[in-house]
Amino acid sequence: MTNRYKAVTYNVKLRFAVNQAEAFRLGVDCPKSIVTVDVTPSEIDPKIRNLIADRMEGIDVCKLYVPEPDGRARQDTFAEDFAPVKEHYFEGATDSFAGNIKPVLIEAKLPTFESLVEAVIENERSLPKRFAVECA
Repeated sequence: MTNRYKAVTYNVKLRFAVNQAEAFRLGVDCPKSIVTVDVTPSEIDPKIRNLIADRMEGIDVCKLYVPEPDGRARQDTFAEDFAPVKEHYFEGATDSFAGNIKPVLIEAKLPTFESLVEAVIENERSLPKRFAVECA
């Protein structure tokens, strides 16, 4: 039996924030604070691809965190009997959840895919060790 389907590669858009001040310090002109890059998923290392996919909300690459048992953003410690999952940070969230709630984009230093990967790895390392994936 032969496979009748050809492998087709598609580019995917990834949208993220850029720290314009840091880009300026590095001598890079970045006229917009939110940028989009095109990537071919099959060409990305599977470990990096999974880290990015964990943070995707549509084409947006968002920050992750592990919440406290009461729903607050966690600090350095947590109760051992609490088994939270990674979640997106949300902007505009309050105790009453009033306001326009939306995920917070991850912020890279430069408007490049490589800088996005660095920001994703930095975000992963900021998670508690039992939730973070080992990043090389």
